[in-house]
Amino acid sequence: MLSRLDYPDTDLLAVARANSGWSFGPDGVLAERLANTLRPDWDPATGAHRGLLVEAAITNRITDPRFQGAAWSQSNVVLAPNAGLAPNGLTEAALLTDGGATSTHVIGAANMTVANIGDVYTSYVMARAGAGSFIQLLWANAIAGFGSWANFDLANGVVGNTGANVSSGIRPLRDGWFLCWMSGAMTGAATAASLNLYLITGAGQGRAPSYAAAGLSVYLWGGLTALAGFVPSPVLSPIGSPGPSTRSADNVSFIDVQRWLTPAAGTFVIDFIPGDVLSGDRELLTVDDGTSSNRIRLSLIAGGTTVRLRSIVGGVIAGTVAMASGPALQRHTVRASYGPAGLVLSVNGAAPVSTAVAIPPGLQRAFLGNAAGGNHLNGWIGPRAEHLARQYTDAAGPDGYTIRDR
Repeated sequence: MLSRLDYPDTDLLAVARANSGWSFGPDGVLAERLANTLRPDWDPATGAHRGLLVEAAITNRITDPRFQGAAWSQSNVVLAPNAGLAPNGLTEAALLTDGGATSTHVIGAANMTVANIGDVYTSYVMARAGAGSFIQLLWANAIAGFGSWANFDLANGVVGNTGANVSSGIRPLRDGWFLCWMSGAMTGAATAASLNLYLITGAGQGRAPSYAAAGLSVYLWGGLTALAGFVPSPVLSPIGSPGPSTRSADNVSFIDVQRWLTPAAGTFVIDFIPGDVLSGDRELLTVDDGTSSNRIRLSLIAGGTTVRLRSIVGGVIAGTVAMASGPALQRHTVRASYGPAGLVLSVNGAAPVSTAVAIPPGLQRAFLGNAAGGNHLNGWIGPRAEHLARQYTDAAGPDGYTIRDR
């Protein structure tokens, strides 16, 4: 049996990631993790352990994510770098203050190269209220239509008015900081489209509003724009070394698999938290014979709201079962078994679903949160990832407890 993946627990897992990545520590401070090390992550607002962060590769198109100033055009504002503590615990937060006459008060950076209509982009900033409490994110050049904007209330931690062409959200961090994001599909192509950030006077305002300067200000740090259908962790270029910067994928695999994996029958019990705006197949677990022709795939589908368990034999789908899971940013538990009873799946202690199906031969590798380097979860795994050396076909564990209560 594999035990809980409580950090640090590197004897069960290995990760291949060519460069460093970021995640929050138990103190709520954003910390840089070295290349080829796991990324345990804690909720910065509550201190709760979220598990291991497993994400696809991402390139941050913003060349100055710390808002040092040079890469940002500025209109009727003053952008002062290094004016306060940032989410990484360092004095790197910039202070953006309105100025000038009655007009828009905005900074922008031409950082988006849209090659294909339908490409999904995600942008965010980390922001904290200063003498003002409201910001608007907007994609300029009409590449996503004129409905590509969203307002954020930094005093109450809520999303305000949002354009029709994007989805948006706000996540609490610590010390009054919030991660404010929007995501949407491009309706046009452009080589120098911009992410703009406006100071505004209320969450109910419309697109790119004007107002008379009143000394309103907010703190900014950790900006991101990426070709991505999810909200990724920060990707930060070093100060003085302009981006774009790329973080490689977290390719997490189990080690010594042949020591504990029972190829003919077994049960996996896995905790997971889906991220925001998931699209496509997102892997929770893949077990295979060293190829993609014979494998068991445990995936999130339908925008992260459904768990699917599938057997592939000889490159052909042999059978599938699926079950609804639940909303993003909440922990769920899945129990997936394989063996003489075929595939059996239970999510959050619900009555299991099953199908009689052939099990792939020669299982010998196991990947967590990815499929041999693809289809990354873009969310959190753990703290539990267990393998039981027999097939259980109901929603109760071997000790008689449901998987929600174990």
